[in-house]
Amino acid sequence: MDAPTFPRRGGGSSFAESSRSRIAIDDGVLASRSLLVLDLAVDDHTTRRRRPFSIATSWFETWLLRDTEWDWTNLMFEEYARLSKKGVEEFAHVAVDDPDLSGLRDSGGELLFSHGSDDQAISSQGSRQCFDRVLEQIGGVSATNEFARFFLCPGDGHSARIQEGFGVDLGTGMIAMMNWVENRIAPDTLDALHYADDSTTVDGVRSITAYGTQLVTS
Repeated sequence: MDAPTFPRRGGGSSFAESSRSRIAIDDGVLASRSLLVLDLAVDDHTTRRRRPFSIATSWFETWLLRDTEWDWTNLMFEEYARLSKKGVEEFAHVAVDDPDLSGLRDSGGELLFSHGSDDQAISSQGSRQCFDRVLEQIGGVSATNEFARFFLCPGDGHSARIQEGFGVDLGTGMIAMMNWVENRIAPDTLDALHYADDSTTVDGVRSITAYGTQLVTS
């Protein structure tokens, strides 16, 4: 396999070389802690090629540059810094990092969200930190749980269970939300389900409690 071309600093060192990140290969996936995560794709079942993590490149291509012909291999550190600043400036009005949810509370709204702790694309630590700030802003777990609840779900990945473990289905969350809004019954737990080999039969259930109380009870 030919050596890939990486974004470079002005001085000439490659993006990947400069990151000094630890790289591990597992089941054909190349995961990196660098700014651009790379994976291994297989062409014609024989040839492997490296490509950038699609979420990272689509952010530049679609939102920042609006240029479908943009070539990520020409990205240099100086340009990366400029585009990062551009993203903050252009999209600050749609940021979701404001922990003050008093407006939602005062309007009578409810918020229910979850994140798989094994999400391999978007770190669940970001959601935890976000909700910790909400707890601090609103005044603690009891006050926040009156209108907003967060469920951290072990076994859930990015839109899929990890190694066929337990996971929270979309329907489970929707039913819980509807019950909260329509019947005023707030969810203390969500059911994480495990499916048999036929992918339709539920053969195990694990209760996940709201964040800030307990983590997981079987």
